[in-house]
Amino acid sequence: MAFVRHICYFCYMGEARIRSSCRLGIGYQSGQLRAGYQEGVGTVTQRNFVTPQYAVVYMVRGHGHAIDGQGQRWELSPGCVLQRRPGEAHHFETHDPAWYFLAVPAPCYESLRITGLRSLDTMVFNPGLDPGLRAGCEAMIDELGRCPATQLAACNAQILQLIVRFHLRGAERHEAGREDSFARTACRALERSCDGRRPLEAIAHELGLGYAAFRKRFTNALGIAPGTYRIRARIERAQSLLSDPVLSIEAIADDLGYADIFAFSAQFKRHTGHSPSTFRKAMG
Repeated sequence: MAFVRHICYFCYMGEARIRSSCRLGIGYQSGQLRAGYQEGVGTVTQRNFVTPQYAVVYMVRGHGHAIDGQGQRWELSPGCVLQRRPGEAHHFETHDPAWYFLAVPAPCYESLRITGLRSLDTMVFNPGLDPGLRAGCEAMIDELGRCPATQLAACNAQILQLIVRFHLRGAERHEAGREDSFARTACRALERSCDGRRPLEAIAHELGLGYAAFRKRFTNALGIAPGTYRIRARIERAQSLLSDPVLSIEAIADDLGYADIFAFSAQFKRHTGHSPSTFRKAMG
C-alpha cells in the first residue's frame, strides 16, 4: 500500500507566503493532488521547473512571463492561467505575484487531451479574474485538506472539474474577443464602402467568409444585417456632408453612390423622416 501523507499549512518561506493542501505524496511538486494559494514579494523566479503532475497556476496578482521548453515566451498577468504539463521543464518569473494552484495526476492530463480541449495546446490562456473561480480554488484547498483517504477519488474529480471550468471560461472569453474583433473589422469595412459601390459579397470574401456566413455572424454579433448597417452608415455620412453648405445635394448624392437625387432623397427621408433639404435647413 502506498504511503500517504497529508500536508496542510500556512507559512512564510523566505519572501513567499503559502497555504496549501497536498495529498498522495509529500511536498509542493511530488504530491499527486494539490490545491493552494501562494504570494511572493519582489521577483519570484523558478528555473527549469518540472512537475510530474498536470498543474495549473491561476494568477490573481503580479506580472511576469514564462518560457516553455521550445523557448517561446508567454506573458503573465492577473486573470491568466499557466499550464504546467507533466514532465515539461519551463521557466517562470513574476514580480510581487499571487496565484492559486491546482494539480492532478498526469493521466488526468491525457484524459483532457483526448476530449479535444483546444486550450491545452497553449501554455497560457486567460479566463479572467473571476470571483467564482477564486472561490472554487479556496473551497478545494479546504476540501482537499479535510478529505478522508477514502474520498480522495471524489476530490480528484472535483479538482479536475474545476480545472475544466478554467478552460471553458478561457474559451468563452477568447471566442468573445474574436467576435468583438470581427465585429469591429466588419463595421469598418462596411463604413468605408457606405457608398454601396462595393458588393457585400466582396466584403465577406475579404473577411474570409461566404456571404451567408458573413451575414449570419454579423447579425448575431450586432443584431442587424450588414446591409442595414451599411445603409445607416450611409445616412450618417449624408448627414455629415449636409452640414457643409458648399456641397450641393446632387453632389452629395453622387458621392454616396446614389443613382440620382431622387433615390437619395427617398432613402434619406425613409430613415430620418426629413428630406435632405429640410434636414439642411433645420441645421441652420
